[in-house]
Amino acid sequence: MHTSRTAATEISAPYSQPKSRRSVVHSKKNYNAFVDWMIPQARHTIRIYESVLSPEHNLSHRLKLYHRFLVSNPVNRLVVLVSDLQLVEQEQPRWLQFAKLFSHSCSIQEFSRKEGSWIDSFMTVDSQHFVLRLNHQHVRVIPGINNAKRTDAINNAFERYRSRASVPLHFYYTGL
Repeated sequence: MHTSRTAATEISAPYSQPKSRRSVVHSKKNYNAFVDWMIPQARHTIRIYESVLSPEHNLSHRLKLYHRFLVSNPVNRLVVLVSDLQLVEQEQPRWLQFAKLFSHSCSIQEFSRKEGSWIDSFMTVDSQHFVLRLNHQHVRVIPGINNAKRTDAINNAFERYRSRASVPLHFYYTGL
């Protein structure tokens, strides 16, 4: 962490407490800082639901966070639902290479946009933390810290969407 006040320090400082918190954020910068804060908090599963995988997931620092999470424990999982896998293949080459490298613990599935039209995107970490982005153009974000009840409800919705999604994108390697 930097000593100066950045979006990441503004977000991470008040959320380090075990008390349940929920607020509204109106900045894409704060949303991304919160996502970066959430990834190291994960102990088992990260679920990402986005209509189009945002370019921030393709950045090297975000991929390093995902990498640390997946190598920290062989049972850790990263599950991603997107509405268009072709866009991921075309616009997210670093992310796709990462998914190939960790195909044993990272799954990507395509869902029908009409199935999940109630929200723009969300991310949950285990059953503790969540962040909802309600509108991509006019960013309205609701982060939830240590909010197991709400996170479980979001995880249940995620699993419903996942059950109706396509089969996971598989990468086949030989000689491993």
